[in-house]
This record gives sequence, C-alpha cells and structure tokens, in this order.
Amino acid sequence: MRTLAQLSHPNTVRVYDCGHTESGALYVVMELLSGRDLAHWIAADAPFASERAVSIALQITSALEEAHRYGVVHRDLKPANVVLVGDGERGADVVKLIDFGIAKHLGQSQALTADGTALGTPAYMAPEQIVRRPGWELSPATDLYALGLILYEMLAGRRPFDGDSPMALMYQHLEEPPPPLAALRPDLPAALTALVADLLEKDPRARPADARAVRDRLAALSQPQRVAGP
Repeated sequence: MRTLAQLSHPNTVRVYDCGHTESGALYVVMELLSGRDLAHWIAADAPFASERAVSIALQITSALEEAHRYGVVHRDLKPANVVLVGDGERGADVVKLIDFGIAKHLGQSQALTADGTALGTPAYMAPEQIVRRPGWELSPATDLYALGLILYEMLAGRRPFDGDSPMALMYQHLEEPPPPLAALRPDLPAALTALVADLLEKDPRARPADARAVRDRLAALSQPQRVAGP
C-alpha cells in the first residue's frame, strides 16, 4: 500500500495516507472523486466513436505506465475501476484509475496465487490469471490484456466474451478467439483494430512489449489524419 501512495499520476486516484487503526483494521485516505465510472458510460453511450475510446484508453495506459514503473500490476482493471471525472456527455473525459485493492507488486512471490486461486473479475481476467503455463506469469502484460478488453467493449458496445458463468468466461479467455472487431466496426482504423487484437493475445509474451509501446500506438491514432489531395 505504501507503494501505491507513491503514485502521483494525474490519471490515478491519489492515496494520501494508509495504515492500521488501533484495532488492526486497514485504512486508506484517498482523493475524493466526483464522476461516473466507465461502466456507466459504456452502458449509456457505447459503441463509442474511435476518438473518444482512444482518448480514454490513452489516459488509462499512461496511468498504467507509471504503476508498472513502480512494479505494480493492477490485476483488476475493468470499466468499474475507471472513473471519468469530466462531463462524459460532452466528451471531456478525464480518467482516474481506482481500486488497486488486489494489485500485486512484481517483487512479491508468485506464491500469492500458487494454490490456483484466480484473482480478478472473470469478464476482464487475462489467461495467465486463470492458469499457469510455461512462460505465463503475472506481469504488466496482464493489465494490457484487460485494457484490450475495455477498448473492445467501448468500440463494439459489447464484451468479446459473454459466457454465462465465471467458468465459461474463463474458458473463453483461455481457448476462444474474440470475434474480430473489424467485422463489428468496419469504420474503425485498421491500426486500432490491430492494436486491440494484439492486446488480446492469449500468450502474454505475444502482447505489446509494455504500456509505453501501447501509449505510442494510441498517441499516433489520436493525431488528426491527413487526407490525401486529388
């Protein structure tokens, strides 16, 4: 928790203090936010225009980049843990990433989940959170998979996997390819649908190298596109 208090990114909720009460209960003093979470805006507005989805994803990625620099993996990244504190209806979305409650410091032992206990929300869990396979470890790539799921949902207006139980969802994350986003949104830039596909690779080693690489690709997508003359 002390590590989380060191995070000072504008897109991460500030943790001002933490500790234990006299009774031993953990307390955390955090920034007070006024806004609605991304889950609300997806339900209200999705599918989003690509510009809005890219803007939100860019801010999430920037927050993840700092957390990963401190060795912190969120492990429960989902729309409910992304608060928009601007006026979302007008597109002035300012992201605040919240709830690092099950965040893992990369210096901690993998034994935290060595007993097979999966931590996270099934609809947004990376394959390596579900099973251990050779080369599959919890890492920054775990958060990048969840980012891909969020991007897909913002752009498609639906999740890529819709299993009717936690076990069904976990199986889909492990074994089934997501429906191609380009087929659902043929209007999207090819570079954007390719990025989402890369983020949703089952093998964490096949995903983008790190949050900075994703940020660079999103930043390129956020630039105005020049239209060639006649």
